[in-house]
Amino acid sequence: MLRVIAGTNGGQKLKTLRGRDTRPTSDRVREALFNVLGARIIGCQFLDLFAGTGAIGIEALSRGAERVLFIESNPAAVRIIRDNLTIVGKQEQAEVLRRKLPEGLTAVAAHGLKFDIIFLDPPYWKQMTENTLANLVHLNLVTPEGWVVVETAAKEPLPSVIQGRLEIFKDKHYGDTRLRYFRWMS
Repeated sequence: MLRVIAGTNGGQKLKTLRGRDTRPTSDRVREALFNVLGARIIGCQFLDLFAGTGAIGIEALSRGAERVLFIESNPAAVRIIRDNLTIVGKQEQAEVLRRKLPEGLTAVAAHGLKFDIIFLDPPYWKQMTENTLANLVHLNLVTPEGWVVVETAAKEPLPSVIQGRLEIFKDKHYGDTRLRYFRWMS
């Protein structure tokens, strides 16, 4: 069962996709992620890439994010995200963009948007992570104080510096999952 962990919608059940098209982030990993994000989440502009069911972005809204943009290419997942936003009553604080990456990021950049927190959970072992991070830098989508958090398989390699601009400052393992936190280099 997928549910919102904490905040205004804590305990609320969310819909999920059947099959193996998405891999929802476990409660344990979501809890750890939001413990690290802490008060930084309050009032932030949040981007949820490879959004799947939308559970991460919805958790961000429940915990006080001002606005969340979800980008997901799977049409069934997009419907689930919209359904889940309706369930938690957060449709007005969210936008769901059905696009593949990097095209979705280019569309966002064309509107001049920047984000305080960006979360990406690309399909494991598909070599999409580094290119997506490079695009975030190239398109200047992260605010100067912003963070980018990447979920990967625990053993999936990733450079500690991206494009000479983003650097890892925290790296945590949770079983077969790994969260890496990036920020602008000083």
